[in-house]
Amino acid sequence: MSAYQSDRLQIQRKPDGSFVTNIDLEAERLLREAIAAEFATDGILGEEEPERVGESGWRWVLDPIDGTESFLRGIPHFCTLIGIELQGAATVGVATFPALGEMLSARLGAGAIWRTASGIERPATVSGVTEMSDAVLEIGAWRAFERRGLKAQRQSLVSSCRRARGWSDGYAYALVATGRVDAAIQVGLKRWDVSAFVPIIQEAGGRVTDWTGAGLPYDSRCMACAPDLLEPLAACLTE
Repeated sequence: MSAYQSDRLQIQRKPDGSFVTNIDLEAERLLREAIAAEFATDGILGEEEPERVGESGWRWVLDPIDGTESFLRGIPHFCTLIGIELQGAATVGVATFPALGEMLSARLGAGAIWRTASGIERPATVSGVTEMSDAVLEIGAWRAFERRGLKAQRQSLVSSCRRARGWSDGYAYALVATGRVDAAIQVGLKRWDVSAFVPIIQEAGGRVTDWTGAGLPYDSRCMACAPDLLEPLAACLTE
């Protein structure tokens, strides 16, 4: 946070055209060092460094700054994501939003907790919206859909819901988990973008899947939603 909205940022472009800052790299290094010191046989998969294969069956999945473009533009939606997987299955998730003062956390079978900006902790619960015509959607960038030949699917979603909005990066999934929006649909995601939110959204009573509504959300295409919206969303996305 000492670098947020400051002149300390050193910005580079990755080979895929996305941005990375010196703070992304430093944050992941600190996370990896702390994990390795306490859990030396666990694996670590992170966005900015090569994967460390572990021996214990546990793997930590790290996104040091999800929403780097928000971070470098001084927009507060960025977050740090930590997922913990056992034999490839997401079991624990933590998402912290330091510029907003919010945090979400969950462990499978133990519920999801939302620490609000006021510091109050309360259960995280998805919305009760059941109809697409009443739903507010967080949806990924138009260009991301266009370059994958998915303009029609995006337009179908936008036309079917009450309101569609974007820009929120990982915050979109936090908004779903806390019932502030009803669904989030994105394309082009990596495992570190999603792993932490899988237990959070499940424990909040929602669904988080691929676009078919039946698979895991790790193969680029992810949707998260209130449970009754799963089928109509999948119908829009697979038509």
